[in-house]
Amino acid sequence: MANQDVVKKTIASAMKELVRKNRIEDISVADICEQGNINRRTFYRYFSDKYEVIEWIHYSDFLQKLQLPSESNLYYAMAASVNLVLEDREYYINALKYKGQNSFRMYCARHLGNLCYADFRECFSSDEMYYIYITHAIEIAFDFIELYLTTKPDLTRDELLQAFRNMFYYPSKRYVELLEAEYKHTTEGSPYQTEEPSRAQKKAL
Repeated sequence: MANQDVVKKTIASAMKELVRKNRIEDISVADICEQGNINRRTFYRYFSDKYEVIEWIHYSDFLQKLQLPSESNLYYAMAASVNLVLEDREYYINALKYKGQNSFRMYCARHLGNLCYADFRECFSSDEMYYIYITHAIEIAFDFIELYLTTKPDLTRDELLQAFRNMFYYPSKRYVELLEAEYKHTTEGSPYQTEEPSRAQKKAL
């Protein structure tokens, strides 16, 4: 292995160790250098800031290990992704919580959006509409995985995947039923009934 790869792996390992115990927003380059026992000059020889380290981790520790067949679909990709996430649960809990620059969510959304293109693009009138849909679908998937990683520490891969399938399948089936119901415009009916907000509720709003 080239010396460059050794140093980059050392920096990445230090960053991952810090992320397992801290929010990414709270980690500094100085923290990474101290954790990895390297000096700042060495750090900046390979990375311009901590966000480049994060992106390199996504590339080397996730994307390069995510082995997918050429005809892969969204569910297959999710199953393969969950395998990797569960191998380092503590790291990915905080990685999924972070939504800033070079976040794991943004990185995966870009690649999963391209992966799902062949499966879903024909459902939409334009690329713009497709990417609106797929961006929200992937965001929901990440919120779901973050919740389960945080609240169900003993959950197995198969249990997580089954819960993931159910979360998308049953609401989607219901959406179809509701959308296929015939809409009939009528002047009859009554206003939507709800309680008037209290003063306390108004302050909260």
